[in-house]
Amino acid sequence: MQQYNDNNNQNKKMLNQSLESDKSIDPEKERQRQLIERQKSIEESIHLNVKDHMIKLDHHLLELNKDLENSKKDMSNLRMEVITLKNNHQTSHDDLSTFIFNETARLQLDLKKRTQDMLNDFEFYDAQLKTLKEDKQKLDDVAEKLDKRIISQCI
Repeated sequence: MQQYNDNNNQNKKMLNQSLESDKSIDPEKERQRQLIERQKSIEESIHLNVKDHMIKLDHHLLELNKDLENSKKDMSNLRMEVITLKNNHQTSHDDLSTFIFNETARLQLDLKKRTQDMLNDFEFYDAQLKTLKEDKQKLDDVAEKLDKRIISQCI
């Protein structure tokens, strides 16, 4: 019996060391380790008298209830985080949509303004070209009259 207890204790130590190294890695493994410890403790309590066994079972039941409450709190916190993330995502989406809509409207107005400016410039340059052509025609007419006068005076 002593040898059984020694081997059992040695196995527990090795298991605990293995589980402790895992504990720093993953909280879920820590929960599993605790469950294994509870299960082993319950198995060991089978060898106890009924009163001690009941006390130990009550103790394990309290631990399980605490773990359940902690899990419920974790779930509640995770739900709140999900809701917060959804709200933040929706707000970001709305802000981005509003920005894109406003930027599109601004660009459309800018395009209309530039188009109108180009049309006004075209009309202005067209009117200047027409005036210059008329002035050229008048100068050509005056030059022709002067040529005729010069030719008529020379004869």
